[in-house]
Amino acid sequence: MTQPSLIQLFRQLPAGVATLEGPDLRYGFVNDVMRELVGSEVEGERVTDRPGRLPASLLEVLPQVYTTGQPYLAKACACAPVSGSNAEHCFDLSLQPYPAEADHPGGLLLLAVDVSEPEATRRRAHELALQTRHLDARLRVLTETAPLITFTLNHEGRITYASPQWYRFTGQPPTADLTAIWPLLVHPDDRLRVLYEAQNARQTGTGWSFEYRLRRYDGHFRWVLSRALPEVHPPDSPAFWHGALTEIHLQRELSEARRRGEAELRFLADSIPELIWTASPRRRASLSSRCK
Repeated sequence: MTQPSLIQLFRQLPAGVATLEGPDLRYGFVNDVMRELVGSEVEGERVTDRPGRLPASLLEVLPQVYTTGQPYLAKACACAPVSGSNAEHCFDLSLQPYPAEADHPGGLLLLAVDVSEPEATRRRAHELALQTRHLDARLRVLTETAPLITFTLNHEGRITYASPQWYRFTGQPPTADLTAIWPLLVHPDDRLRVLYEAQNARQTGTGWSFEYRLRRYDGHFRWVLSRALPEVHPPDSPAFWHGALTEIHLQRELSEARRRGEAELRFLADSIPELIWTASPRRRASLSSRCK
């Protein structure tokens, strides 16, 4: 390829190209893209006198690259913004020595590739990753300090997460296979119903809310309320369900005691041959005996 053809090729490149000639590193060839970075009419000027928007860190290594003949590459260097704009531009800057006669260094070939958009995208992705990590940490603190058990399972029914409260409640070691051991800790009278309702919710992509008895670390079964909702990302089917277990054993016992008390009161009232009734402050009868 002839020199004019090579120069024409450099002019058409979408990257900035410039030659820095001689030990003074004066601008030689400069294409239009590079002029946006270093300015116009810089030919013959020393790069240190007319750096344009080139970063100071690049200017510091120019003599070393020229003397040693070792290439230099700087990724995503922040360059000064264009006059009248606050937008930061980032470039991949490359210095490639080229020889003159008798293998003496002739100068440096400077290449500048604008990577502002990819770098901005990478930074946004990094910021989002940090935000997500912070949110995950906050959520974990909330779930692991709340007085309930939280869990996550996938569409196959495999439990992928259980909060520390589950291990404290059940007494199981952290190495336990949650998917295998959890059904075994459900009361035998509730097990089939629990498995069926959870499987039906996963198949239909819905949540669930039901009560069952779960074995505690001391071997006693305690009533718990299980609630879960699917993680929805339309149009895809739910892949995970997030839920919580709340112990309601005392509420169940109080409700059962109240039911038994009402039944006993009803029996006693019906056993008396007199008409007995009670009324609320609004004069609504809440209990009446069966007069014999």
